Amino acid sequence: MRPVVYPRDLKLPPNPDFGNGFAWRRIELVNEPGRTTGHLADTFHEMRCEVAHGEGRVRAISGTMIRYPTTLCPGASEPLQALVGRSIHEAPLSLYRFGALAGHCTHLLDLSYHVISHATRSEPVARYEATVPDEVSDPVPCEVRRDGEL
Repeated sequence: MRPVVYPRDLKLPPNPDFGNGFAWRRIELVNEPGRTTGHLADTFHEMRCEVAHGEGRVRAISGTMIRYPTTLCPGASEPLQALVGRSIHEAPLSLYRFGALAGHCTHLLDLSYHVISHATRSEPVARYEATVPDEVSDPVPCEVRRDGEL
């Protein structure tokens, strides 16, 4: 996977609607025996991740990019294979230190860590929703909900 290069000298006009909008993200995690799935949708992305697990370990993992901003994104599921064999009880920070960041899509990698973590929980479904308004002043009043609760 090639790194994305963003030119720093782009002279883009300001978005005339900035200050009137917001970014949003929804994540749904679903547990089934031996399998946990996640779906992420936000302002720019939509993706799914599925983890098969057994005996406390990741047995198989797959990622599907549905809506994405760059041509590099569809190849993002391949590097997830480095997580096969890892403990589902491992802290996400430990998995980051494991070096799995190299070559990954940040969003799909983060979703995979949420899915792996959810595999250890007894609750069948968890839903997260966040909205962040355009930053026009400090502080920015963000809203995050889990299962509908603020």
